[in-house]
Amino acid sequence: MACVNIVRIEFDQKSRRALNEIHTKLKLFKYLKVAMISGTLMTILSGKDLKSVHTNIKTTDFQALGQALSGIANIQKRELHRIAADQVSMRIPSINRSFWEGIASGCKV
Repeated sequence: MACVNIVRIEFDQKSRRALNEIHTKLKLFKYLKVAMISGTLMTILSGKDLKSVHTNIKTTDFQALGQALSGIANIQKRELHRIAADQVSMRIPSINRSFWEGIASGCKV
């Protein structure tokens, strides 16, 4: 589904709660990514001297970090799809349905 620009849409209370939930989850996923990267950098730079920092760099599994970060992105997509699909399953006006179907398909809020 192509993402379209929707104007003049009014949300009911349930839709507003769903939007708030999406925004909250997006913030939490962003913080999680930052925490993972920061933790890795702190571990690398926690060496007492240059040699131990070098060893930390060599022994850090950046591939696993990358996989973990992509896993977060997959979980984020799944959560946003779940929230949007819940909204689509309700009786809502067609413009709202189009909005939530777009979110379920990966369009940005």
